[in-house]
Amino acid sequence: VYLPPMVRYSDLRGLALERFPRVHLVPLGEGVVPTEEFMRACKEAGFDGYFAYEVCTPFHVDFRPPTIEDVDRLARHAVEWLKAKREEI
Repeated sequence: VYLPPMVRYSDLRGLALERFPRVHLVPLGEGVVPTEEFMRACKEAGFDGYFAYEVCTPFHVDFRPPTIEDVDRLARHAVEWLKAKREEI
């Protein structure tokens, strides 16, 4: 994997396709995107920047609109998941 020197951060998302015919947002690390493998490849390529996570994609929770509590839950999960992976990788 080649990473140009100007890459300073990467945006991460959790997406799933299995349960519904359309793409939907899931907690980071639980979807079809191989986020951990991506982070590992970045480190092996010499990436020493930041990974960003944001909950700005329109999403639903069991077919209802999300609440601020849903957004907070996803963000807290992402912080804990990223901290754990940072220690492992």
